[in-house]
Amino acid sequence: KHVIQDTTFHEFSLNGYPHKISHGDWFAGKGLGVCQIQYQEHIINVFVSHLHAEYSRSHDVYLGHRVMQALEAAQWIKLTSAGADLTIYGGDFNTEPTDVPYTLLRHVGCLNDAWIAANGDGKGGETNATPYNTYTTAQEKLESPMGKRIDYILYTAGPNMRVSSSE
Repeated sequence: KHVIQDTTFHEFSLNGYPHKISHGDWFAGKGLGVCQIQYQEHIINVFVSHLHAEYSRSHDVYLGHRVMQALEAAQWIKLTSAGADLTIYGGDFNTEPTDVPYTLLRHVGCLNDAWIAANGDGKGGETNATPYNTYTTAQEKLESPMGKRIDYILYTAGPNMRVSSSE
C-alpha cells in the first residue's frame, strides 16, 4: 500500500451535446482524474480519462471535442507533473495513433507511448472493433479488419528517473 497524497478531477470544457441523449457523453461529464501517489521516495502522478466517443469516423461531429479534451489533458499533465518522478496517463482516448488528439497528448504533454516503447513499431495493440469482439459490426470489420487502437498508457519520467516499458 502506498500513500495517496492528493486527488482531483478536472471536467473537460467540451463534453458533447445535451440533446444527443443516446450518445451519453454530455451526461457523463468527462474529464481528467488525477492522483498523486508516494511510492517509497518517489512521487508518481497518475492521470486517467475517457475522451468523447467517435460515433462515426466519416462524419465525426465530435472531433473538435476530442481535440479540446486532449489539449486540456496534455496541458494539465505538463503543468502539474514538473515535480513528479514519474507521470502515467491511461485511458480510452477514442482516437487512433494517426489522429490529432493522440499527437497533442504525445507532444504537448511530452508523453511516451508504452505500447510503442515495448513493441517498437507501434503495430498491434488493438482494443476496439476487433474481430473477436461480438459487438464489432460487419462495417467495422471491413474498415479495420484487425480493429483499432484507442486505449493507451502514456508516461514520462522525471529528470532523475529511468523508466522502461515491457509486456
